[in-house]
Amino acid sequence: MASPKDFINLLFLGRKRISFDEYVDFVLHHPEYGYYGKSNKRRGLGEDFYTAPLLSFAFGKCISNFLISTLRFFPSNKKLTILDVGAGNGMLLKDIFSSLSAEREKNIQFFFCAVEQKDILRNEIEERFKTLSQHIGINEKLEDVESFDGVACFNEFFDALPFSRVRIEGVRREEIYVECHDGVFEEKKGKISSDIKSAECRRWFKDFLGRGEVDICPFYEDIFKKLSAKMNSGFVLIIDYGDSAYKLYDKDFPQSTLRCFSRNRVSKNPYILQGEQDITFSVNFSEIAFQAKRHGFKVIDFISLQTFLIRWGILDIVSSLASDSAIDIKRYNEIQKIKNLLLPGSLGEVFKVLMLAKNIKEDSFCKETDF
Repeated sequence: MASPKDFINLLFLGRKRISFDEYVDFVLHHPEYGYYGKSNKRRGLGEDFYTAPLLSFAFGKCISNFLISTLRFFPSNKKLTILDVGAGNGMLLKDIFSSLSAEREKNIQFFFCAVEQKDILRNEIEERFKTLSQHIGINEKLEDVESFDGVACFNEFFDALPFSRVRIEGVRREEIYVECHDGVFEEKKGKISSDIKSAECRRWFKDFLGRGEVDICPFYEDIFKKLSAKMNSGFVLIIDYGDSAYKLYDKDFPQSTLRCFSRNRVSKNPYILQGEQDITFSVNFSEIAFQAKRHGFKVIDFISLQTFLIRWGILDIVSSLASDSAIDIKRYNEIQKIKNLLLPGSLGEVFKVLMLAKNIKEDSFCKETDF
């Protein structure tokens, strides 16, 4: 890790202040010193917070059941791509691959594609698929993916993006900036720094006249522009921590959803443990849906992760795990993980699933819905 002085110099590059999203981008994604940087040996999956893929095969099996249900929308001879954006170490993609073995035996052609920014994780994906290299493509960026038809999955991707914070005081809207004086980080208010941020703020918070903060992510549009350029037809699954704009924020007293995680501890201070803690926020699914529709996608469903898992077979998996009279510790642990997503007030209710479609013939399953 750089010395505090070198860290600050690299962060500010001679500037007096930077936007909060620039700060978050640096401390999360700097290739050497960021939380997700290559020098950080964390695998970025479950060491600092519980994540859905830790259900292992059960989570992948439910997604596979969803994928199987979409096959009828594609020509029988069409080679379908299963794209995982923000694939981590490839565990989820491998579980989906294994769960689709019966479909592959029916000569349905699947190609698996991972997009992962972090070098060390791309290496893990390559190792995980080392005997199946003909079935997978591994890319650093979404724009590197070849055009495809199929299903794209964004699992806990959007809440890892840099985000800005906007202070609301009556009709006034000011962005939060970061300065550093004598080694101490300070927050300052100023004019909103881009038209993209201003537009997002107006879309969802123009009627907010109280006092507080909201979070803005200016990167959604670029992601859907790139995805739309690559996907000819297919479905998109977005699984993340968040909700609609109107459920995330109280109109009179909005509060930023900023959270920091380190070793399963939660704080609200992003200016400590730089590079050693994750900084995240609750995803505004209203903005995601808006940008998706602008780039040719339609919203077909928005449900809790709990509902998604039940709809696509999680209870059958529990029944199968519990059917053996001599349940071993591995099966018992899997059942407990599943229960932790299905109980009232659990992560299964907090995580949401947004389903999108592009150039798919509409029917009772694939029917556009109001968000």
